[in-house]
Amino acid sequence: MLQRSAHQRSPRRKRFLGLSSKGATWGALWATYGYAVEAHAAEPARLEWVRLEGAGSCIDAAELEARVARRLGHDVFDPRASRSIEGVARRTGNVWHAQIAVRAHRADPNPPLRELESTAADCESLGDAVVLAVALAIDPAAAFSDAAPKAPNPPKPVETAKVRPPASATRAVPLSLSGRAELSLASQIGLLPQASLGVGLGAAATLTNRFELGLGARAFPEVSVAGDPSYAVGLATLTVQLCGVARPAHVVELRGCAGPALGLLHAAVLKGDRTQPGQRPSFGAELGLDAAFAMTPTLAIGFGVRAAVPLTRYRFTLQGSDHALFVQSAIAGMAHIGLELRFGAGK
Repeated sequence: MLQRSAHQRSPRRKRFLGLSSKGATWGALWATYGYAVEAHAAEPARLEWVRLEGAGSCIDAAELEARVARRLGHDVFDPRASRSIEGVARRTGNVWHAQIAVRAHRADPNPPLRELESTAADCESLGDAVVLAVALAIDPAAAFSDAAPKAPNPPKPVETAKVRPPASATRAVPLSLSGRAELSLASQIGLLPQASLGVGLGAAATLTNRFELGLGARAFPEVSVAGDPSYAVGLATLTVQLCGVARPAHVVELRGCAGPALGLLHAAVLKGDRTQPGQRPSFGAELGLDAAFAMTPTLAIGFGVRAAVPLTRYRFTLQGSDHALFVQSAIAGMAHIGLELRFGAGK
């Protein structure tokens, strides 16, 4: 903004003053007088002010505009003005420096340049000189007006005693529950003597954006096996699963789930007296992957597969015989497809 080589600066326009902390304001008045008289009084100007490294404590652009406006009695800065006042502040060693140029129009190739210095301990005196210099560049009559007083510090807020509201005025904020409910068609292989279909019902609550806790129930009706003797075995299970959730797309949700499963096996011989069923509790573990595709903000279609590991593998035999009618597989499989209803903030 103010980068010009020494041979480009006009000796007639450039003046340099070394100012002490007490003489900075009067030095600025004298230094800027040479170009202030060439300016039109109160002509709007565009201010461009930069503080370089080491000059962060100097006056900033907003304060500079405000103090100049108070000194002149009105706001004369307009970012659309063709005439501009450009300045730079910096610190070199123990000396504060400021350069100010007044460009008559945007294409002015050789604006007058003024340099100010202060050896004060802080940048306040240089800031006062810059305010006066900029005010003079806008209106030469500013030299004969009193400097505007600095705005008083705002009064410190009075601390008031904190009053605890009465218990009757305190209302509990209801928790926001989000999750999903699911109704599905399930299938199994290895848990019963033959592959079969069943129904599933589940629900899950959102724990975080990445995890949910689910509860599911499945019922597989009795599967009949012809033979001598003929028999039937059915299964009902209840599972608790922790699922990790990923959303690779806006309408796609992937879940990896694992957890324990409790079950009840029901076996019966089909010939003769059927009043002698055998019921056995079972315990196992499940590990699976689900995918859900949203059709609406609240409704999705879901698919899933599970690997089931029965930890209690019963041998179903006839009384008086060691021949096993049925033994569950060491690793069984399940799959499901269904509709998911989503609710709460996570839908």
